[in-house]
Amino acid sequence: LLRIHCLQRRRRTPRTMASVAEQNALRCKEAGNALYKSERYEEAIEKYTESIRLDDTNPAVYTNRAAAHFNLKHFSQALLDSETSTTLDEKWTKGYYRKARCLHAMSDNSSNSSTTTTTTTTTIHTFSSHRLYSRFA
Repeated sequence: LLRIHCLQRRRRTPRTMASVAEQNALRCKEAGNALYKSERYEEAIEKYTESIRLDDTNPAVYTNRAAAHFNLKHFSQALLDSETSTTLDEKWTKGYYRKARCLHAMSDNSSNSSTTTTTTTTTIHTFSSHRLYSRFA
């Protein structure tokens, strides 16, 4: 009976498997953060990508990967990650901030800056609204 009880305790339920994946995703995110601080952006992107493969519901990982892409001047990838983060969590203000920085950087590199400037202004207003809302919510 004791042996059966021990075997039952070892069985992983979908909930514990999810938490193991989440824990591994968190470890990858933290490793990515350490690499980012060391300005090893390519390696940080790899760790953030690994974290996303394990748990694709954390908006912080997308904004962290966006920051690494931004520092490498991969503005389109940074923009995509920023938008993904705000899709996952509409109140994730850091995602709007990263998106605004990407659009601004892209407008500096673009000859058609009027459309990008309008989009950047809209993003900044949305970012400000979410930040103001989060203070009173």
